[in-house]
Amino acid sequence: GYFSKYSDTWSDNEIDDATHEVALGAIKYGMLARDVNQKIVFDMEGWMEFEGNTGPYLQYVGARTASILRKGEARGLQLDGDLLKDEESASKICTALEHAAERALLLKLDELPDVVAFLHERGVRGYVTMNVLVFDEELREAEGLVRAIARAGVDAVIVQDVGLVSLIRRAAPNLPVHGSTQMSVTSAEGAEFARELGCKRVVVGRELSVRCGVMRLNLELSAIEGLQGEKPAPPETQVAIRSRRNPASRGPEVRTERNTIDVRGMRVHEAEAAVEEHLRGANGPVWVIHGIGTGKLKRGLREWLSSVPYVERVSDAAQGDGGQGCSVIWVK
Repeated sequence: GYFSKYSDTWSDNEIDDATHEVALGAIKYGMLARDVNQKIVFDMEGWMEFEGNTGPYLQYVGARTASILRKGEARGLQLDGDLLKDEESASKICTALEHAAERALLLKLDELPDVVAFLHERGVRGYVTMNVLVFDEELREAEGLVRAIARAGVDAVIVQDVGLVSLIRRAAPNLPVHGSTQMSVTSAEGAEFARELGCKRVVVGRELSVRCGVMRLNLELSAIEGLQGEKPAPPETQVAIRSRRNPASRGPEVRTERNTIDVRGMRVHEAEAAVEEHLRGANGPVWVIHGIGTGKLKRGLREWLSSVPYVERVSDAAQGDGGQGCSVIWVK
């Protein structure tokens, strides 16, 4: 089930207790959410969904909120309960986040540590871009944003504003800074200037330096043409993908415990992460048990798998291996 992924850290009793509480909450909410004047249809598959208007989703939100508060307390932060004592006090909090972009940014910052951890577990670096000019009245907010980015453990922040570089060096001295193309570094002297500011790396501007007599201009490559009107072709980017799989040592083409993963009870994005981790170490077909239910989990996985470059094909399993409730993924 859903809690089987915690088997390494939870005891069997803890998993049983959590499963019992979620199932009980699903039944109670499923019954209470219906019109009392209508017949109650016991749709346990629908009630147990972890997405939408269901008991398990509300329990997930509660658990997630509690986790955020625990992380905040571990970092020395404390929620002022008086601010939430009534509707009028709580509304004062929202005035600072009256714009949708601000609320979206807050949610992204909350997710950032988990995203960075996800990348690092897979040997991938994570960068945050701050390609904006920061004005004096925004310095305080910018400093808070920089500190949050640094706490998330990102590998570097990519910056345009030279003043922001100085702020980052002061507020988060251990956070590497890269100069972006918007910093318009087009010469060795400019790169040296960025290094003196504290940049560890610069991405040079996408311009050409053109001189005509005493005039010198920096132009985009697309703005240059020859005497006959011909346009310069940008350098072709080549990406070499090296596979760790040995084609000569393909895995068994029968279902075993090692090439099977059970994602029932997971949300789509959780299942994607679990399946991806399994696929990267696979050298043969992988069986993914997702169940039938409403079909949402299967559809979400199939749609995602169609965009994964190293997946050759996906099909339903044989009837004896799960049929439509199980997908077989063939890797290239």
